[in-house]
Amino acid sequence: WAYYGLRFPNGEFNIDASITGTKSVDKQIGADETAQININKIKSSGYRGHIFSSGKYEINDIWRSSFDIKLASDNFYLKRFAFFDKVDRTLESSIKLEGFDGDNYTLVKTAMFRGETCETAPKILPTIERNYSHDFLNGTFSLDSVFMNLDFCHGRSARKFVSSPSWNKKIMLPFGHILEIAGTVSLRALNVSEKQHSEYDSSFNVTSQIKCMWEWPLLFYNSAMSTIFTPIAGAVIASNRKYSDIFEDQFNDLNDINLFEGNRSTSSYNIDTGKRVFYGARIAGYNGASQIYRLITGQSYDLTSVSEDKAEASGLKYKRSNVVSSLDIFLTDELTLSSYGSYSPKNKDWTKFEAGLKFTHKGFSADIFGFNGRQCFYDPFKVLPSALTEEQKTQKYKGIMFDCGWQATHALKLKNGITFGNKCEDLNTKINNADFKLVKYNVGFEYKNECTSVEVVLERTNYKSGDLKPETSFRFVLHLKNLGI
Repeated sequence: WAYYGLRFPNGEFNIDASITGTKSVDKQIGADETAQININKIKSSGYRGHIFSSGKYEINDIWRSSFDIKLASDNFYLKRFAFFDKVDRTLESSIKLEGFDGDNYTLVKTAMFRGETCETAPKILPTIERNYSHDFLNGTFSLDSVFMNLDFCHGRSARKFVSSPSWNKKIMLPFGHILEIAGTVSLRALNVSEKQHSEYDSSFNVTSQIKCMWEWPLLFYNSAMSTIFTPIAGAVIASNRKYSDIFEDQFNDLNDINLFEGNRSTSSYNIDTGKRVFYGARIAGYNGASQIYRLITGQSYDLTSVSEDKAEASGLKYKRSNVVSSLDIFLTDELTLSSYGSYSPKNKDWTKFEAGLKFTHKGFSADIFGFNGRQCFYDPFKVLPSALTEEQKTQKYKGIMFDCGWQATHALKLKNGITFGNKCEDLNTKINNADFKLVKYNVGFEYKNECTSVEVVLERTNYKSGDLKPETSFRFVLHLKNLGI
């Protein structure tokens, strides 16, 4: 494994690569049929490896070019050999040309993907994106446009153009009331070419949306604490789309970040359709200038029919959505409690609940995080969401993680981490206490100065996936830097 990086006046370049044989899969026992197929492919290739390379070049004050290459010989190589603490499940290789002009942004991009579930993911052929904003009528006018050109497997290709002019304005009313008005029109043209017909058809659609939201920050004060209580209520009215979108699902799940937005989608080029109202509150407590806690909670109610293909874990399966809440309590300057929950009034249970504590003091830090619930999980490129059952769209999970570190000196840091939990399973799999076991443990140290860094990590993993099996690994990394003038 080798890494080389270089910086120069207008940019930078780096390459990270490795290669090894296939002995790591020679003694796999009990692998399922799919895993065995992958193992046989690895053996026949005669090698395993990866190449990560990226570069940037600033053409002038406005334009910047870049490339990012991420390739691996097989889906599980980067898990087997843990070169990095964190690796995305999906490896994206791309070439970009970006333009920055004030608040305006232009992007020209082409990309391809590699990952555990991306055998059917499309290649992104040249795609153009433009975001423009300007002050207009005491509000903000935005025009977001994108042209996407995708090449799928099995003889399917698609081209999509979206242009979404929008206008947003906040109005200050008497007695501290705040009214936000927003309007969006989404123009979408979709052209699909494929050898075999599916429910995806070429189409053109215009979707309009109006959002109106009211807030009223109220200050309650006494000698011990001041509280800002902000009730929120609003409505979103939009026309319905009448076709299936080959590019994206409308949204995955409801959370405290997107609850009060007109667009709850993971895509910035989507808007919610139909009619709904939402309500909730933001609450924050202060002791002088120090914040003690902050709470966000709310729910939405759909005034139109709810799509039956929504999973329970999304929080949007029924007209009255889940109640979502996040709470942060700043116990001291060094100790913080954070939590998030999604509660289903229909089923009277918690779809998700997560909580964690973070402590920092004089170079020592510790985090403990627990989680339990269900999540939406499917590959939108492999099968249509409408064709999946509830069990296929949802996985359950639970676990607890603990990480700590100590900055012993300016250059030396000690690190330790441990994770207990279960492997994500579908809803038909019974999870009991026996499934709650050690998943991963690691201990090590990192030494850094201006020209050298050394990392030593001993790690134990205890799960099976593909060609992976429970094992202990040792990693030693030496990084040398030449600070040229």
